[in-house]
Amino acid sequence: MSEQQFTDFFDPEIQKIVSEDGCSIYRMKNVTGEGVITRYEILPGIELFYNDFHMSDGQNQNKLPHSDVLEINHCREGRFECEFANGDYQYVGAGDLAINRLTNETTSTYFPLSHYHGISITIDLPTADQTMKRIESVIGGLNIDVFSIADKFCKNDTCVVLRTQSEIEHIFSELYRVEPRMIAYYLKVKVLELLMFLNQVSLQDYQEERRYFARNQVQTIKKVQEYMTADLRNHYTLQELSEKFEIPLTSMKVCFKGVYGCSIYAYMKSCGLIMDYSIRDALEAGFNKIVFIIRKDLEEEFKSTIGARVEKIAEVAYAYQEMEKLPEGFVKPADRTKPWGTGHAVICAREFLTEPFAVINADDYYGKEAYVKVHDYLVREQPADDVLHICMAGFRLGNTLSDNGSVTRGLCHITDGKLTGVTETHNIFKTADGAESREDGQPAEKLDLNELVSMNMWGLTPAFMDTLYDGFVEFLQNVKAGDIKAEYLLPVMIDALIQKGTAQVDVLETKDTWFGVTYQEDKEVVIKAFKELTEAGVYPNGLYK
Repeated sequence: MSEQQFTDFFDPEIQKIVSEDGCSIYRMKNVTGEGVITRYEILPGIELFYNDFHMSDGQNQNKLPHSDVLEINHCREGRFECEFANGDYQYVGAGDLAINRLTNETTSTYFPLSHYHGISITIDLPTADQTMKRIESVIGGLNIDVFSIADKFCKNDTCVVLRTQSEIEHIFSELYRVEPRMIAYYLKVKVLELLMFLNQVSLQDYQEERRYFARNQVQTIKKVQEYMTADLRNHYTLQELSEKFEIPLTSMKVCFKGVYGCSIYAYMKSCGLIMDYSIRDALEAGFNKIVFIIRKDLEEEFKSTIGARVEKIAEVAYAYQEMEKLPEGFVKPADRTKPWGTGHAVICAREFLTEPFAVINADDYYGKEAYVKVHDYLVREQPADDVLHICMAGFRLGNTLSDNGSVTRGLCHITDGKLTGVTETHNIFKTADGAESREDGQPAEKLDLNELVSMNMWGLTPAFMDTLYDGFVEFLQNVKAGDIKAEYLLPVMIDALIQKGTAQVDVLETKDTWFGVTYQEDKEVVIKAFKELTEAGVYPNGLYK
């Protein structure tokens, strides 16, 4: 591909930043992020590109079709979307190999997960054909026909996606690990190996039927995704989303998985990433059992994804928070759709909580120190009196703020290491020199970054469960008729016990940084944080290997 063809194919503002010894590095940048393309001239007519994108909008358009160019794309991580000139959309995800003749004109490329890592190989067919003939004349036995490869995989100018197979994975895994000092020669060998494989393989053995999606479907699904992630504190049922965006439920689920590579539930639980780290930290601290509290309708999907991973390394139990699961004598109001709250969630796991236990938010990362301190507290003998002795991890306010918007935090009041109360404080913003609360109609109040806050990490006991259950009965008795949104919240209940003098909460300060996904923009921050923790040796590559 000539330099002109290259710039025609990619964003017109792509910039060459390095060029030496057959290798050129280009940078693309727009409002959605940036990408780096490393280009190698392998053989006459054949080039290889390492693609590293952290953006959502990729190349603007394939402005000029190249009828004699075959493009092979292997996706290592992430996902990319191609919009073709006829309005159809095709998707390629991790492990996929896509083969496309560039007469099949694309009008845009998009990265639905905002990152993409992979390899592209372009083959100028007439030039590469002559190259293969010259190589054949020297070493013989290759029998590589690039025109036959193009005809086999790209009949009628279609884009073919081959499913992951060991042979494909073997070829490309080595391409991602090649040593820099060997790269000039090694790439030639591996590309020839790939062409030999494609020349001999039967399309039927590797092809997987991939759906094309219409433009209106994709645009609707992207609106659904934007709506769900605008504020991750809100949770929506699939039926609510289907009705709001006027798309049949089945179509919505199928198309969403096509665009983003997973179900809506799995996508929103991508914070299950955080959960994986939390579980590892808890096990290392000495906890030996994990109880997941989930909705019954999510059971199958949860167990097949997150549950399947965790069951390999720990004892696991599943409890189900159902709105109908109430003490005897109480019935769920017919028009209630909102869960009963965190206190009720813990009650639903009552049968499994026969030993001291910690309660956490699945979507929050607490750091290693908090688990160690809570575990060590729970295994210590506590005073034998009529008071419930429980604990809470206290985080420094400055370690819990978001760069992307305001947060709500429970500011702790502490005397002699004991919690005396919590002030729920809204609209806390990170500032250049600290933090401040900006309540509506009130002057901004500066806050101490070292002040401890509750992030809902509690160390509790089986004895606490009886009190929690009795409190729920009292709560239900006092719910006003017609109130279908009242919640039985664990922190509120614990605060009430403190005020009555029936519970004593020890605050265990941790200096670790808490983080979670409150806003869509936080997700990239979380991914980066875990990458840095892994590179620093805090976590291994592959948590459950």
